[in-house]
Amino acid sequence: MILAGVEIHRFKLQETLLKLVEATNIPVAETLLGKSVINEIHPNNLGIYEGAMGHEFTRKYVESSDCLILLGTFLSDINLGIFTAHLDPKSYIYITSEKATINFHNYEEISLSDFLQGLLTVELKCRPWRLSSSPPPLPNFSVKTGQKITIQRLFQRLNLWINQDLIVIADVGDALFAGADLLVHQKSRFLSSAYYASLGFAVPASIGAQLANPKLRPLVLVGDGAFQMTGMELSTIIRYGLNPIVIILNNLGYGTERPMQDGKFNDILLWNYRQLPQVLNAGKSFDIWTEDDLEMALIEIKNNGQDFCLLDVHLDSQDSSLALQRLTKALKDKVEG
Repeated sequence: MILAGVEIHRFKLQETLLKLVEATNIPVAETLLGKSVINEIHPNNLGIYEGAMGHEFTRKYVESSDCLILLGTFLSDINLGIFTAHLDPKSYIYITSEKATINFHNYEEISLSDFLQGLLTVELKCRPWRLSSSPPPLPNFSVKTGQKITIQRLFQRLNLWINQDLIVIADVGDALFAGADLLVHQKSRFLSSAYYASLGFAVPASIGAQLANPKLRPLVLVGDGAFQMTGMELSTIIRYGLNPIVIILNNLGYGTERPMQDGKFNDILLWNYRQLPQVLNAGKSFDIWTEDDLEMALIEIKNNGQDFCLLDVHLDSQDSSLALQRLTKALKDKVEG
């Protein structure tokens, strides 16, 4: 089993990894920080491994592997489900840009790139393998007229709406946890701050992403708390003529913390996000209360590729993604156990 991480992105080894996977038929999963290092509709891709946050079939395959090849993976807390991962170091072949470790033994001067290229120069047998179970299929989506929008329905719709011209940039919190379940069809089209968990990452990160590749339009997923930290970088976005789609998960505060410990410290000042284009003299905004509102906004955004677009998605303060619910349950069980 291969567990691929963010250094596959950083050292541009996506095609090398793909060649290895297809030469050996080894199944591959990605970490949260390394999401989309390989096309997520590839038949050997088992999805995101993120401890208790992830889907059970992915967790089962990764944690039961007796030879887990970690390629460019950082074994950090958020990247692996906040202390809910169960990986056995005795089964590791662990390769990063800085070290190579096999069963607690370190081997010096073996780089990630050299290791991957070296494997491709030897005769590797294509192993017979097929899934005994499969990832949950994408649910069909039809708009429920007048239905209040929820985070689950929002991401179900986005999953069917994103295309190869978008790059998804997720901030920390439920934007990241729910975003992990989005099915990205192209390599290196999902960026997050799943290592340091820097709140306020996504809006300014979209500037760098679009300047690096002007052909891609950023789809920014950000909570209202994170947006209030750095969201006014929209001003810089306008100055440089960029056009991200910014989706604000407006749940009246720090929704990730509420299921674990709630209180006034999770509340924030309510902004009128819809008025920001008026403040900045540019851009277009949408108030999203219902599924109808979302559908009309997505149609209009498709027809408006020039300006930044901001969607103020009004969510219940107690609403949360299935991934966050899985995580908080696991953390609760861990504490009570």
